[in-house]
This record gives sequence, structure tokens and C-alpha cells, in this order.
Amino acid sequence: MFFLVPTIMLLAAALSFGLGQLVPARQIGFGAALTMLITLGILGIAPLATPDEPPIVVLMLGTVNASLTPGLLAHERALALALLGGGGLTILTLAAAIAPGVRGFGTIFGWALICLTAAVTSLAAPPFSLVHPFVWTVMTLGGYAMLQASGVTTGTAVAPEATVLLPRGLITGLLASLLVAAAILAPGTLIEDGTLSMWPALVLLLVATFAFTGSPPLAGGRNEAFAFPAPLATLVYGLAMPVAGLNWFMDVISALPILPNRWAMAIALLGTFGMLGCAAAALATRRLRPLLALMLTFQVAAIVLSIGLAGPLAALAGPGQLVSLMLSGVIGATAVASFERMTGSDDVTVPGLALPRLVGVMWLVAAALTLGLPPLWGFWPRLWLLQAIQEQYPWLLALVMASMVLMVLALLVPLARLWGQGKERTGSGMGLVERLLFALAGVPLVLLGLVPTLVWEPWLATLTFAPVDFPVSFGAQLATGIAGGVLVVLTLMIARRPSVRTLERNLDEEPIFLTAEGLGTLLQPLAHLSNPIQGWQAIWQGLQGVSRGLRFLLGFFEQRYYLLGVLAALLTIMLLMAQ
Repeated sequence: MFFLVPTIMLLAAALSFGLGQLVPARQIGFGAALTMLITLGILGIAPLATPDEPPIVVLMLGTVNASLTPGLLAHERALALALLGGGGLTILTLAAAIAPGVRGFGTIFGWALICLTAAVTSLAAPPFSLVHPFVWTVMTLGGYAMLQASGVTTGTAVAPEATVLLPRGLITGLLASLLVAAAILAPGTLIEDGTLSMWPALVLLLVATFAFTGSPPLAGGRNEAFAFPAPLATLVYGLAMPVAGLNWFMDVISALPILPNRWAMAIALLGTFGMLGCAAAALATRRLRPLLALMLTFQVAAIVLSIGLAGPLAALAGPGQLVSLMLSGVIGATAVASFERMTGSDDVTVPGLALPRLVGVMWLVAAALTLGLPPLWGFWPRLWLLQAIQEQYPWLLALVMASMVLMVLALLVPLARLWGQGKERTGSGMGLVERLLFALAGVPLVLLGLVPTLVWEPWLATLTFAPVDFPVSFGAQLATGIAGGVLVVLTLMIARRPSVRTLERNLDEEPIFLTAEGLGTLLQPLAHLSNPIQGWQAIWQGLQGVSRGLRFLLGFFEQRYYLLGVLAALLTIMLLMAQ
């Protein structure tokens, strides 16, 4: 019954391509969102697979095969439900953003359905199946085609005036697929006698995961993708690729023997430095789309950090943060799309009319999920992550908390612009679809944040290395609910106070810089940890300088000096032969 889900999604994608020029794009988008709802219901009632159930072999290449399980395990179904639900809401946002009579953009929804189909299929594949490099390739090409079908061909999140066709994301995704295929097809076995016998293959898998999911320090493709509309980029780098890549890497780590301490520490350090780099880069960002990209990358780095930790709490933190990542991406993309629709730009420093408060509420919820604040679901996996760090690497806790503090400062600055004054522009208020989307995504977050035991038996308890009992007592849940309520009350009290500041500059006053802006400028070297493009460019320029120096030295041996050298060599050879 599970295979009915990708079949329906592929049929809907084919209809989207076929009707793209005949039916308005908004109707195609609503149909695609309805398809996601249908598949969500089918997957919810589909029987679960058992761990000892043999997979279905699709292709055999020696000792390696491409296989799929007949169904999903309990923890895989939870991720698939979050993926399909988040994908349906994102598609609904895209459909609502398109004018009613516009045609020709139906292919966007077709490629979106193909990406989500590949992501769902990857959940049903064993860790060392050749299905993974295949679906990674499909997601890379489908995501690239979807972004190009949007009609946006210029601009990047960092330099809007530069021309870009997303080559970096396309290249890194395809290279990641090749690396995974090479690691799986490598001669020998990754595990031999209970030990890790082929550590180079694990390095390939690690690099492939980072490149595919846009995890620091290989986040160049993710940053370029957010030059396109936020819902499109979020569907690729906030839903499909993180689920397929990070869940697969967690399964690989679970299938391997216990990693040596130096390996685990290296993965944890990569995640920690990635969080620091994203927070530092976010401080210097005043555009919402790149800021949303950094928010998602920050959460991806936190998941990588949890993968480098051992123990039952870390086993719960990784999948829990993955669900929080998907839902925060959906809500954040909706807020960014609404802001751009009302102002015509994603720059929060441009003065304009006041925005509806709901836009600021959406951004606030996405920020709370990123930071792991109560009473939302994101609090519990972030708490388990911090507890696991305290048990294993307490010295990392200071760096993680520093990154979270910096991210708080980065997200508060645009919140003041998004909050507005309660006045809506005529015809530019929040639409019914946006309100419905926020309600559908926000209610489960609050419910699971207040009562996390709802997902213990059907999901968390089935994870590999999960604790025997739920690691949160009733008293802790009650205290967290009270703390979350206090935060909500304080936020409402602050929101009801009238704002006395103005965005227009007084010509008689000297310009001032906020603390966050000053920190963003000072911490730019630290920001390179998330995307060290300038470092690679400096290395490339250094190599070019060395090349120019060698060319200058070799210039002495050109023309007459070259002939003199050849003559000397011939004389030497003749003397040697004469002897």
C-alpha cells in the first residue's frame, strides 16, 4: 500500500506537466496540494513494515543491490507524514501567490511533486541501497528544474545583481550522488568483524551528506537557491533534501559499529562550528530570504551535531529537530512570501507601510522553532541535544549557547520591522490561505510542545537506541508549559505597547548602528565557517599567484635559453656515450 503514495504523486506530476499551458497555474497548485492531502491520508492508514521483513530487490550488481522495503517503519512514517504535510502546505503557499488567470507555471508543481516523491521513496530504501544515489540525482535535477521554471534567472541571496543559474547547487548535488554511489560500490565491506574497515568510504559519505543537504561548510548551493522565491527554495532545501540526506546518514551511522571517539568528535565539531558560522552570518544579513536560508542551515548544523553524539537523548534529538526544521521552514517561507508580496522586496531595512501583525507572528514562531523555545515542539529536541552535549562534551556547550545567543540577536532585528503597527494596506492583508496554512502548521507544534508524550509510542519509542522510558517527567512538562505561557504573555504585553521609533532618518541626527549590526561586521571572519567561499577563493588566488611565479621563472628557459638547454643536454648525452 505504501507504493500507492509515490504512484499517485507521479500521476499528479504528469498531469501538472500536461495541463501547464491549458489550466491556470493556481488551479494546478491547488490540485497538487489536494494530492498531497490524499497521499497523507493513505500513508497514515498504510500498514507498517517490520524490521525483519525482507526488502524488494529492484536491481542487483554483484553484492550490491537497489532495494526497497514493502513499507515504512514507524519512525520513517513519522518523517514521511511531516514531509508530505509540509510539502502540501508549501505547494499551497505557491498556488496562493500566483495570480488567478496566469498560465504556464504548472511545471513548477510537477517538479515539486517529483522532488517530494523522490524524498518519500528514499525513506523506504535500506541504508546501503543504490536507490539513494538515484533519488538524490532525481531530487537535484528536479529541484534545479523547478527553480528555473519559476522564471527567476538573475540574482543571488548575497548579490542580487549578479547573474546565476544555480550551478553550484546542481554540481554539488550531482557530485554528492556520485560520492554515495562510489562509497556503496566500493570493493570490500564498510563493516568487517564489527569494526569500521573502510574509513575512506565513510569520509565520502560524510562529504556527500554535507554537500547534498547544504550543511556547513558546504552550504553554497543552499544559499544560491534562496535567490529564488522562498517557498520554492524551502521545498528543496528545507523539506526534500534534509529528509533524504540527513535521515539516510543517521541510518548509516546506526548501522555502523560504534564510531571511534575522534570520528564522533569531528562530526560534533563540524556541527558546532556550522551553528556558530550561521549565527555570525545572520547578524550581518538584512534580507529575509538569505536570513531564512541561514535559519534552516543553523538547524541542519544542529542535527549534524546530534549525529556526532551517542546515547539515547541524541537518538531522540536528531529526528525531533528534523521535524522542527521542516515545519519552521514552511512557516518562515510563508512569512517571507507574504512580506515580499506586500512590500515588493525582502529587505527589512526599507521603510514602508505597516504590515499585518500575523506576518510578525509567523516570523516569531519560525524563530522560536529555530532557537528551541517553549511552548513549541522544537523545545524538546533542542533540550535533549543540550543534555546529550552536557553528558559527553561539556566544553561544547558554551559554543552552542553562544551560537544560539547570536542567532537570537540576528532574528530580533527583522522582527521589529515585521511586527508592524496593526494597520493593513488596502487589498494587501493576509489571505485566507495564508491564515489556514499558519493554523495547520502551528497547532501541531503547540500541541506537541505541551504534550510531547503524544508522539512517544507511535514514533520516538521506535527509534534506534531510543531510551526505554520517555525522558521527560510530568512535572517537567508542566513547568515547560508554564514557562511557555509566561513567554507568550510577555510577548503579547510587549506587542501591545505602541512603538515610538521611526524608520525614517532625521537629517539632523548622526547615523547610528545597532549592536547586532556591529557584531555582524566584527564576526564576519567567523561567518566564513558556514560558507567558506571567500576562503576557497583566496586559496585559488594564491595558487594563481604561485602559477604566475613559476611561469616567470620558466620564462628564462624559453626561446634561446631553451635551445641552449637542449644543446647542453645533447652534449652531455654524447659525452656519456663516448665514455
